[in-house]
Amino acid sequence: MTSFNKTDSRIILAVQQSVEAQQGGRPIGREKLLKYTGPTLSFLAECARNGKTVNYTQVSAALGLGNAQWANVAFGCVHRILRIVEKEHLFGEGLIPDITAIVTKKGKLSFGRGLLVNNPKLAKMQHLEQLSAVDGLRQEVFRWPYWMQLLALLGLKPLADLDSDDDALAKFASQTGPKGKSPEHTEMQKCIRDNPKLVIPKLQGDVESSSCEYLFWSLDRADVVTKTSKEWIGFEVKPSTAPFEELKKGIFQVIKYRALLSAELLSHGRICRSRCVLVIGGSLPKELRVLATRLGVESFENFRCPSAS
Repeated sequence: MTSFNKTDSRIILAVQQSVEAQQGGRPIGREKLLKYTGPTLSFLAECARNGKTVNYTQVSAALGLGNAQWANVAFGCVHRILRIVEKEHLFGEGLIPDITAIVTKKGKLSFGRGLLVNNPKLAKMQHLEQLSAVDGLRQEVFRWPYWMQLLALLGLKPLADLDSDDDALAKFASQTGPKGKSPEHTEMQKCIRDNPKLVIPKLQGDVESSSCEYLFWSLDRADVVTKTSKEWIGFEVKPSTAPFEELKKGIFQVIKYRALLSAELLSHGRICRSRCVLVIGGSLPKELRVLATRLGVESFENFRCPSAS
């Protein structure tokens, strides 16, 4: 395998050649595309290695883009990089599968339109033929065994492990027991219960109920659950005094309550939106903000009750 001595210049070249990406009618700047090119390829390579498709929302969350519509911002660059590596035979004579094919979307087309641009033969097919062909492309991506080697060749790394300290988790679990809630925590709960718009100004629908210590059949209790005619929202509250470990716990609690709300809605035969928000009296450390973004966890920082301001 040939070594890639000018990795950065090659990626920059791919970025310069990607002129299709637009935002607000203007081409996205080279630096911005470059910022997302490496992480996008790293994330997709990890998914490919594990044989998993991924949707636009998950790509956006993993890259910290905040909006699923931005998830494909670097797809054109990624495609061009693969073609550069392929052209120079850095992995022998074989073709490198189009890794962007593993990204799925809702609707009639289960894949992004950029895939049609990058695969002209695909664009000429009928709809059912396209679906079958894309499925075949995805299987090629999963079978290609060199994704991690490709990252190494380009000087890229898989996504950082943000949750590798098992000893810290065991220690936190041993120190955690039944404790009373602080006055700040209780006051935050009551404020959100009485006025959820303090956290979500554009609350959808009319409020049907809002309560603290909401009990699920799993016997888990959410700090606050607000039910409107259009959505059910859980709020996990952490006061300004919450330590790092407690804030990290809150991120995973949000994921749990989000799933429980969805399940409860279905058990009642209701089809409407559900979500959960982490509300913090202080702010998230940078490491936890990255983790929350990757896991798609909504957060509201520096919350203050009106009476306390």
